[in-house]
Amino acid sequence: MDVRKPVQSPTGTLHRSRITSFAMLVLAFSLVFEGNTREALHDLITAKVFHWRTSVESRYANLQAHPGEDLLLTRLAPSSRLLYSSEVWIDPANWTNFSLADYFHVKSVRVLPIAGKDPTTAPAAETAKPAQNM
Repeated sequence: MDVRKPVQSPTGTLHRSRITSFAMLVLAFSLVFEGNTREALHDLITAKVFHWRTSVESRYANLQAHPGEDLLLTRLAPSSRLLYSSEVWIDPANWTNFSLADYFHVKSVRVLPIAGKDPTTAPAAETAKPAQNM
C-alpha cells in the first residue's frame, strides 16, 4: 500500500503519512505525560529522588561505622511515591528494624518519633546513642 496516496476527508485531501505522524505524536504524548511517567519526571526535576538517595547512603555509612551499638536514627528524606521505601520503626523489635540491625551487625536500630504522629514514644529514646544521619 502506498502511504503517499491521498485520502479524501471533509477538510480536504490529506496524506496518510500525515495522519500516521499525527497519530504517533498523540500516542507518544499520551505515553509520556500520563500517570507514573509524569510523576517520575516531576520527582527527577525537583531532585526528590536524589535527596532520598543521599539520606539512604548517609544512613548506611553510619550503620557500618557503629557495629554492635544501639542506634537511634533520623528519618529518611521523603522518597518518590513510585519508589517503595521501607522506613525503620520506633520499636527496635519490629522485624524491619531487626533485619536492618542484623544485616549491618549492630545491636538494634530505631528511628526518632514524629512529634504528635507516632502512637507511642519510647522513654529510652532520649538515652540511646544517636547516630548522625545527615
